Amino acid sequence: MSSLIPLKISYKKEKLKYLLKTQDHADCTFICGAERISAHKLILACSSPVFELMFFGKMAATEVELPDIHPDDFRKMLEYVYTDYIEIKSVQTAWSLIYISQKYFLSDLLESCVDFVKANLTVSNLLISYEYGQLYNHQELMKLCWQDILRYSKGILFNVDYHMKVSTLVNILSQTDINASLSDLIVIAVKWAVEECTLYEKEVVRESIWNILSENKVLKYLNFDMFDTTYYNVSDYYDENHPYYSINHICGIVKELKSIYGKELSNDIYSKPKPNVLNFKFRDIYRISKNIIFSDLLHVKNVITSNRTIYMFGIAITTLHRPQKAESTSYIGSIRIKVTCNICTCYSCIIENQNLDYDHIQLINLPMPVKLERGHSYLDYDHIQLINLPMPVKLERGHSYNIFIIYENEQQFERGEVVLQYLGQRVADKKNSTVIQFSDELEGSVLQAVSFYPA
Repeated sequence: MSSLIPLKISYKKEKLKYLLKTQDHADCTFICGAERISAHKLILACSSPVFELMFFGKMAATEVELPDIHPDDFRKMLEYVYTDYIEIKSVQTAWSLIYISQKYFLSDLLESCVDFVKANLTVSNLLISYEYGQLYNHQELMKLCWQDILRYSKGILFNVDYHMKVSTLVNILSQTDINASLSDLIVIAVKWAVEECTLYEKEVVRESIWNILSENKVLKYLNFDMFDTTYYNVSDYYDENHPYYSINHICGIVKELKSIYGKELSNDIYSKPKPNVLNFKFRDIYRISKNIIFSDLLHVKNVITSNRTIYMFGIAITTLHRPQKAESTSYIGSIRIKVTCNICTCYSCIIENQNLDYDHIQLINLPMPVKLERGHSYLDYDHIQLINLPMPVKLERGHSYNIFIIYENEQQFERGEVVLQYLGQRVADKKNSTVIQFSDELEGSVLQAVSFYPA
């Protein structure tokens, strides 16, 4: 009695790998630039209806020119077709493969590449990914990127060396639901015009910048009279190869444009942009620890470490506990936030001399780290305060950073209290690719959550 013995699946896989590597029995050729890449018609036809028609249809050919595909990207596609495996190392490569997979109807490859882009979006590639989404008409990725561009606009628009298309700039400037002030939007537009000057080798002078803004129909979205002169005090982004891109230099240009051309503009198309609320990743709360009582000043220190370089856009903290004898629903006080590493103060801001309310959750979206006058916004007793930092803080992978939260009382109060809670020692994104570890100095913490995005 005889029986059929199936071949091991591994033999087939190894044979396909061997054919890809040696090109034995290859019967078609793809011309990518100056390179010729050989392949096998039948294997390609089994993976794609486009290849099947290309090699076995009425207009069948054995040699195909590919002027729109880089040879390395085409080899990556072949690797997937022959082996059902692909190693993608960058978002740029993933987008190139998305184009190829759409062109040749390779649905499995497309799905893998889309998943890679979703999992690896960062501050540095959001803009280019959004524009690729437009170019390749991938609505899902385009919508995802656009949502994050609006939500994390400062970190993206001030810390990226990618020069966006004018249509993207106009789209950003026309938004009213964006985490950017009117001054931010003006600086972003002028920075883009400065980049245009260097790109096209024009002298970086105010006349050239103004003409670029005018020729690209950007001016109608700007109102230089709305520029906050205190914005000039910030010193953040600096590129030693392109000193014209420093924020202080850009702000200086804005002030010149405002003084010379500002009166020519009568645009008043904006009310203050409505902030697009950040995503905050919260720590698990286990139980209340204790109340800390202080008379004048309390420093609460938290140490955080991330497994990858990130930008921190905001923090959430618990506010002061309402005293038993309090008759009013508000009080006057201050909260200071300072971020330091071992060598410097990375960030410092103040929420100062404000009416602080009981029993109400309020988002503070500070335009810049400047003194705020009393009564302009409200904080809450015994609630979680979401604080949208004026400028994002870059935290390098593996480095430890101290976040100091400093509560101050006005003289009218004898003491203040803050409730410390036992909280989880980590927060992570959905896929655990970014993990932040916490180490609390006291027996409990007031730092409830952070908002962050990969750098």
